[in-house]
Amino acid sequence: MYNELTFDLMARLQDGIIAEMNGKEIEVEVWKKGYKATLSRMAKMEKEKFMPPRFSQSCEELTSLLFNQPQKSHSPEKELPRLQGNI
Repeated sequence: MYNELTFDLMARLQDGIIAEMNGKEIEVEVWKKGYKATLSRMAKMEKEKFMPPRFSQSCEELTSLLFNQPQKSHSPEKELPRLQGNI
């Protein structure tokens, strides 16, 4: 189930990015609702998950931006590297 949620999260993020890059409009509130529901289910499962990774943590900055929530602090060893330059 967790892997299915991770796949769904990646697909949602990809759909949003591709739509933006192609100049297509999406129903932002619908997209945000689906994103938040998927992420919430993942976070709930992660409370019982013994081993990392906890993929929902990698989306904390985006979630904070989308929903105007204060960002949780990461410990330095858990920080993901930031991409440099153009992709």
